Amino acid sequence: GAAHPPAYGPPTGFYEYEEPRRRRSFWPWLLAALLIAAAVAGGWYVYTKVQDQLEATKPVAVPFVEGIKEVNAVDKIREAGLSAHIIRRPDDMVAETFVISQDPSAGTRTDKGNPVTIAVSTGLPKVDVPGVVGDQATDAVAAITERGLKADVHDINSDKETGTVTGQDPASGTRVVKGTKVRINVSQGPKPVD
Repeated sequence: GAAHPPAYGPPTGFYEYEEPRRRRSFWPWLLAALLIAAAVAGGWYVYTKVQDQLEATKPVAVPFVEGIKEVNAVDKIREAGLSAHIIRRPDDMVAETFVISQDPSAGTRTDKGNPVTIAVSTGLPKVDVPGVVGDQATDAVAAITERGLKADVHDINSDKETGTVTGQDPASGTRVVKGTKVRINVSQGPKPVD
């Protein structure tokens, strides 16, 4: 009787089945590595784009532009990445073309692209001279003062009723800067006869 191999021994050719498995193609691994690299690169691209977007909308400090010329103020606002919104109005204290005020105020943080409203002086306010010829001097002075003008009263001899305005300069309806003198001639009756 020949001896049979023990039942638990490895069957012949067992190791031959291992071989092909160990030599499996490295292409799937390369593909996986490329996919990971692409995902990382894509993620980085998206991340940098998001950062750029955030950078583009990151709040910036509003520059201080009060008291400077409008052109310079607009430049400063644009350099900060903001837009300038201009309102023009007369002002007693601030010279023409200079910035009176700003909103938001300097140092305020606001998103890029937001407007900064600046009020720009058009110089001294202008008003129409009232027509006061034929009025009583007191009423004429009141009407002139009410408009922010200065009454410059000159008494003259006239055959018009005493206390009546006989003439004015500048004429009625003339547009002048506030604070301008308006000369009025007021009758003090006819010239006394010697």
